[in-house]
Amino acid sequence: MRKYFVYAFMFTCTILFGQAEQVLQASLLFDSASTLAAQQQPKAALQAYQQAFKLDPWSFYDYLDAFSIALEVGDTVQANGLLSAGVRHGLNLYVFTDMPQLQGFLGSSSSRPFRELRTENEQAFGAIADSAFIRTLDSLVTEDQRYRSSTANIEPMNRTDSLNFEYLIQYFGKHGFPDPHTIGHGIGDLHLLLWHHRGMEYPGSPQWKRVLPYFRKAMEDGTLKPSFLVMFDDFADCTAGRPMRYGSLIGYYRDVPEKLYFTDREQLNRNRASVGLGPIEDAAIVFGMDQGCLRFAEPWGN
Repeated sequence: MRKYFVYAFMFTCTILFGQAEQVLQASLLFDSASTLAAQQQPKAALQAYQQAFKLDPWSFYDYLDAFSIALEVGDTVQANGLLSAGVRHGLNLYVFTDMPQLQGFLGSSSSRPFRELRTENEQAFGAIADSAFIRTLDSLVTEDQRYRSSTANIEPMNRTDSLNFEYLIQYFGKHGFPDPHTIGHGIGDLHLLLWHHRGMEYPGSPQWKRVLPYFRKAMEDGTLKPSFLVMFDDFADCTAGRPMRYGSLIGYYRDVPEKLYFTDREQLNRNRASVGLGPIEDAAIVFGMDQGCLRFAEPWGN
């Protein structure tokens, strides 16, 4: 709880900060909310979520997590409000048909306040959405997934990955980097398409060198979360045999504990805080992991 109140204090100071700093502080609050939820403190988690949304209302996937917690505590008023706010900010509920809790709520009388405003909220986002680019990203992902079901498709898969990456670079060069606030779930598509170019290829390949400035600028402007590329940084570290600098792959490698090797604990948590991630100890709680499986390098100079 102490950390939650520290973040609450930080919230009162954000009027002094720019948009990028607000997004950073919101990211820390979202992380804190996840930890509180994992520690079975749902009411405190909801308070942290609500404060975070005041700073960054565009973190639309977090609305679903907060919605689930609201239902857990029986607060259907807040559950309706969270879904409505999420849809206004790009949450596309039509892609979550495999969530029984969500579908059960939508089919119940309890969701009437949300359903009455759903079309209005969808239209509000539609008015600012870059619908053409969202459709393009969805199409690229569909093509991307065609070749990932069999090892016999390695050649067409690699070719498709390269063509998709080149398409994105050309698009950014012609149209500029899209405002993430206008592409909704497309930001997840974008991350997935880029993820196929992780490892030794990142960040030094000619393609990455051409595209990285667009992401850096979006982060500086506060439209893209500062943690957007940390999984790529950590994967590159791991591939090269270096300790991971952010620990963002703790969930990705939860079943491969020998991979969980990080830079020294204090430096790791400083790095995490700089991109809006909470302490690595909290991440272990969220993923239900024994902290004893985490390995840390010795501090530099020891």
